[in-house]
Amino acid sequence: MNGSVGQPLGYDFLTRFVPRIVHVENRDRAFWRDTAYEITKARTAFHVLAYVHSGRGSLRVDTRVETLRTGTVFHFPAGIALNITVAQEDPACFYSIQYHYALVDWRGKTPDLQFAERRPLPLPPIVTTDSPGVEPVFARAYNVWSAAGLGYEWHARTTMLEALELLVPGTGSAPAVLPATTRAIDAAVDYIKTHLTTPLDRVSVAGRVGLSPAYFSTAFRRHTGYNFSGYVRGLRIDEAKRYLRTTNLSVAEIARRVGFRDPFHFSRVFRRATGVPPRDFRGF
Repeated sequence: MNGSVGQPLGYDFLTRFVPRIVHVENRDRAFWRDTAYEITKARTAFHVLAYVHSGRGSLRVDTRVETLRTGTVFHFPAGIALNITVAQEDPACFYSIQYHYALVDWRGKTPDLQFAERRPLPLPPIVTTDSPGVEPVFARAYNVWSAAGLGYEWHARTTMLEALELLVPGTGSAPAVLPATTRAIDAAVDYIKTHLTTPLDRVSVAGRVGLSPAYFSTAFRRHTGYNFSGYVRGLRIDEAKRYLRTTNLSVAEIARRVGFRDPFHFSRVFRRATGVPPRDFRGF
């Protein structure tokens, strides 16, 4: 695995990097006991970025062998042969972010997406870091994903970007411009989540977080992978699913609580998103 494929990891790469997270796991002692302290894959299905928070072991990717120990970050792409073996008395336990990704270039308003299948991140396969912020970021990604709260995919994605920012060579954190945009979009997402019952439009939300509508649209899609209206609609449908599973509220009341004024329109949108009407979803 070549850790320097393409441009080096830096702020230009991070502004083009669009991950879609599949899962976040904590490979702990119990996991290793159940797997006899070894994982072997003939072909990995996802890209992986991981942080070893305790223990030791070894990573073999194709024919290359690397040492795993506390405080190391490792990564590998999809589509490769893999073996991880850990010490039984002190197994290498790690947070693992599994994902796919693309690189986006904007030509005016048109995105040009380059999907990365076997292309690794432009980092050495093993990175030893003494930054105190790395472990808490990976732990937060795991906790956010495990809680599966409203907007958890977005928050897991931003924590992954934050982890990569900490690994940019020569710095312990990203420059002010990137976190400022990330914080603005994060604030926008938080506002959307707490105001789902109210009318939400791109222009007013952009103004609330101090971005122009045009830049907000570009940044929002880049950081979340969705356009504004699609993201709002997705959150409303997710919240409606929660109400349908956990309450006996009427469909009309659920529609109102997630920001739809017309329950019939809500039912049509819900059916397009899930394949079934709300009343049938409640019976699943």
